Amino acid sequence: MTIITIYSLLAVTLGISFYKDKKKTKKALKVAKKALLKMAPSLLTIIGVVGLILGVLTPDTISS
Repeated sequence: MTIITIYSLLAVTLGISFYKDKKKTKKALKVAKKALLKMAPSLLTIIGVVGLILGVLTPDTISS
């Protein structure tokens, strides 16, 4: 339920921003996309390493 609220708030504020100034909103979205693509390899590596560790280690090993 919380995620629906967050995404709804995001959509509303993005819509307001788009209504006020389309050009600035598009520019901001392009900048955000570039930043996300720049961070993606690091994020995927971290998620992969954590996944491998959780796959190899048993819950008993982690808790001790």
